[in-house]
Amino acid sequence: MCQFHQVAIIRRYISINPKLETGQELKELVKLITKTDKESFIKLFKVYKDL
Repeated sequence: MCQFHQVAIIRRYISINPKLETGQELKELVKLITKTDKESFIKLFKVYKDL
């Protein structure tokens, strides 16, 4: 699946303007999907998930 569609799926679940802090953090993390490689993004996501 391409990065565009991955971001679109996440955006549908958290909305375009999330009100909760968790949603806002996830939105910022998803912005990095196009700027990092797969391994780095997975590592960042695991850190986010463990918070």
